This record gives sequence, C-alpha cells and structure tokens, in this order.
Amino acid sequence: MTISEKAKDYLAKSGFTPKYGARPLAGVIRMQIRRPLSRMIIAGDLKRGNEVFLDISDNNDLIWEVK
Repeated sequence: MTISEKAKDYLAKSGFTPKYGARPLAGVIRMQIRRPLSRMIIAGDLKRGNEVFLDISDNNDLIWEVK
C-alpha cells in the first residue's frame, strides 16, 4: 500500500487534537483505512498481489486506486 504525502498529511491532521494529542489517530486509521480495505477484500475488489494507492482529492475525499 502506498499513501500519498497529501493523504498522509490529511490523516495526521485528522488524527490529532490539542487536548488528546495523537490518540485519535488510531480511530482515524480504523475508520479511514482499515474499514475500507476490509470492505474491498470482502467484496473481492482487493486480492492477493494487488497494489493499493491512497490519495486525497481537493475536497478532502480519499481516493482509492487498486491495481
């Protein structure tokens, strides 16, 4: 899996709050990365040997590309 720098920056900012630091990052990873990946595997869209690229659009929507 490859994550673009823009997507990494977005995820890092989404997973940080001044009050709790980076603790919310685990939830962001679970909701924004693990769940979509799990759904792709269950649906058969992602198979062994596929490459996954994660990017982000200008309006902060994650863009998944499976090759």
